[in-house]
Amino acid sequence: MTNCTDQRPRVQPFIKWPGGKRWIVPTIRGLVDGRNFANYIEPFLGGGAVYFGLLPTFAHLSDINKDLINTYLQVRDHPRAIMNRIQMLRVTKPTYNRLRASEPSDPIDRAVRFLYLNRTCFGGVYRLNANGEFNVPFGGGERGLSPFWKDNLLINASRALSNCHIEQSDFEPIIGRAKHGDLVYCDPTYTVTHNNNGFIRYNEKNWTAPIGLDSQGLIS
Repeated sequence: MTNCTDQRPRVQPFIKWPGGKRWIVPTIRGLVDGRNFANYIEPFLGGGAVYFGLLPTFAHLSDINKDLINTYLQVRDHPRAIMNRIQMLRVTKPTYNRLRASEPSDPIDRAVRFLYLNRTCFGGVYRLNANGEFNVPFGGGERGLSPFWKDNLLINASRALSNCHIEQSDFEPIIGRAKHGDLVYCDPTYTVTHNNNGFIRYNEKNWTAPIGLDSQGLIS
């Protein structure tokens, strides 16, 4: 059994993600502190703010976004290789456009591309068109790349993820594996509660709330 009452320092998420939940972490910690559970399961991982805020001993993390999950896996296993490659990149519009148009096959290079675009695109938004192509314009580089190494974002995240099982999956199979005594944090895509803003595509397909799942991610 595990819990979230230890004194390990919290880890900052290394990805900005639409609908990020950093703001709600203190509330969730207040609900779970002191409670024992076997495994922590999070099927809508996104930026991982809740996981990094709780740091349970055992965790099963997943998301349907294959590039996101690849990035988590590479950060977990190869943080220094990623940092070395990112440090070689300039934050310019031509570099951004070149990386956005690229389709690297190497998993580490794919993670580098993902992290570079996430830090330098407009508003840190992840958005794909119907062909599965990242189509967010250059944001001017206001956020920059240096926190990856100066603030040890990737090294700290790698350590925090070292005991995690991470996989690409739709949410239903992951939730279906939960057993009595597990803690499941189920927070669906931001657009479920914000469909009126017109932003309903993170992947090739638009998001719609599953039958039986309400706007707060609760089973009805």
